[in-house]
Amino acid sequence: MEQFIKVMLIHLPETRDRVGLVKNLIELFRQIDVNNDESLEWEEFTGHIIELGMVRKDRTFIDAIKSYYASDIRDDEKHDTEVENMFYIDKLKHLLVMERDSKRFKVYNSRTGKYIQNVPEKNVGKGGAVIAADYVEMGNTKYVATTSNSNSINFWDPNNYIKREKIDTSDIQMCIKWCGDNVNRLFTGGCDAQLHAYDVLKLQEVGKVDSVTTNEKKDVVKHTETIMDLLPIPDMGLIATASLDSNICLWSMDTLQGKSIHTDHQNHVYSLEWFAESRIILSAGTDHDIYIWNPTVSEKIFMLKGHNHSLVGVKWLKGTN
Repeated sequence: MEQFIKVMLIHLPETRDRVGLVKNLIELFRQIDVNNDESLEWEEFTGHIIELGMVRKDRTFIDAIKSYYASDIRDDEKHDTEVENMFYIDKLKHLLVMERDSKRFKVYNSRTGKYIQNVPEKNVGKGGAVIAADYVEMGNTKYVATTSNSNSINFWDPNNYIKREKIDTSDIQMCIKWCGDNVNRLFTGGCDAQLHAYDVLKLQEVGKVDSVTTNEKKDVVKHTETIMDLLPIPDMGLIATASLDSNICLWSMDTLQGKSIHTDHQNHVYSLEWFAESRIILSAGTDHDIYIWNPTVSEKIFMLKGHNHSLVGVKWLKGTN
């Protein structure tokens, strides 16, 4: 603190109230020293200045945040076990709530927060616990697709959540993503460390990643442990995978040929996100930092620091910085 005050006093203009200035500098030091280690790193100091500038520049946005209040909506439904996953289906305005080891999932209306229905027991059959979900829409074909630990993908009617179709998988699939437009493929990844692609109309697998694939640079592009997240990037014709092996791989959507492997993470990677405006990938996991990637560069281009513990997810707020 003493060094900080001395340096600041040298560069600040003279004032009659020098004692008041020092008091303000002490307060500033304490505001910037968020981790309370009684020392300022350059990153802390510059980060505070940048944040201060953003607050002053965009007062209307800050005021809008302050106007948020707690909702009166409460979930009164009984849950048999812990809520383990939630998936939001934007086009349906449905929130799918999945409990640990449960064969069924609950459906809520996201506009009202009201419980709509539980998937009927008779529709579950001998299926396993539900793991992940996504919405499939291709012409008149509309499904909610879910993966389960019974090695299957189930397709549900989004109007009444009656099970319509099923695809058996070679292993448990931990994540599922639909990519429409000109791709029209359903992608999954899971415990077999492979990326799979499915034709929804034919209800069959149309491709999977070979155990070893090399790109133009002769790099071996593959995963050796469970795939935890998928990130379709249709405007680049790519799909990214994040794995417990601490690697991120990029694949061609058409051929599932490996394009690149990104190995800078030191621990498990759980979550991927795409920031379209800047065309960058964000990734998060057991490392305490968020990694920033340019899809065309093998090494990370930046890291977002600040957390002291493992991360389970990262999301970009669209329309904001």
